[in-house]
Amino acid sequence: MTDSLYERAQREVTDLHRCILAWCAGQPQDTEAAWSRIEASWATGFRLLDTDGRPVEGSACLNRLQARFREPADQRLRALWVEGFTGSQVAPDLFLALYEEWERDAQGAEAGRAC
Repeated sequence: MTDSLYERAQREVTDLHRCILAWCAGQPQDTEAAWSRIEASWATGFRLLDTDGRPVEGSACLNRLQARFREPADQRLRALWVEGFTGSQVAPDLFLALYEEWERDAQGAEAGRAC
């Protein structure tokens, strides 16, 4: 049985966040592979809506993420996860995914945002 578009999208979002965490945490064995995965996912044509509903190009997402990697080790992410995933296909070539992205920093502080 083939996975539904919903299941594939949910898996994509979860896997991408795993790669983002590996890359931001600077895990040397995972850094290059994780960055390649992130870069491929946010290639030309990718758009993310920010928390105010404004579209953000994939290249801007990559630039922001590169800045996170340069953070001192004691400020880097320690956990990153997705909650409340939902979504639907809104056009033949467009799937709208909505979820909460949560992160925990080195000091244990947690913050979440709707995506």
